[in-house]
Amino acid sequence: MRKTTRALVSAIAAAAVLAAGVGAATARIMSVSNQNFRWTWATLTFRRTGEISCALTMEGSFHARTFPKVVNSLLGYVTRVTGACNAATSIGNLPWHVQYRSFFGTLPRIERMGVNIVGLWVLIREAATECLYITTPGSPAVGTFNRDTTTGVLTGLRLEETARIGLTMRLGGLFNCNEFLTLAGTAGVMLLGTTTAITLTLI
Repeated sequence: MRKTTRALVSAIAAAAVLAAGVGAATARIMSVSNQNFRWTWATLTFRRTGEISCALTMEGSFHARTFPKVVNSLLGYVTRVTGACNAATSIGNLPWHVQYRSFFGTLPRIERMGVNIVGLWVLIREAATECLYITTPGSPAVGTFNRDTTTGVLTGLRLEETARIGLTMRLGGLFNCNEFLTLAGTAGVMLLGTTTAITLTLI
């Protein structure tokens, strides 16, 4: 009788472990609480040999409330940028593509989600020289959403300075442009037009 009971307990425990593993393995879809977003940087820094600091807000939308964890899949667009850099810096060429990049953590407890931003366009005028940098699929701006694992709230979007954006073109002037540009800074993440937080869950 005791052997039968022990065998039954072992079988139940094994089934529970298996079910947990299957649940984590099949959790392939992410879900956001709102499609329309606003990312606000009090300080977003463009770094070359020197630094350019900007106060910028980016607005846009995800195509849907749910999306699969597929690398480089298109999640949505940044369609509006407001704010100020110095007079020698222009940012534009909208819309920019937001692509899924990766997640960090152990399923189903996602700690961070990475995205690529493709098409971001920065023109820097310095010493009578114009230097144009545009992010591409092969050289994107990389952002990482930080996520509260208890509430699911996205607590910020950090631009990864390790992602180098190559020079696209020197448009004119007497001097050479820096070969690479990097971005740094963490933005607040909220629903467009409000201060409501956006949550990310796995389903």
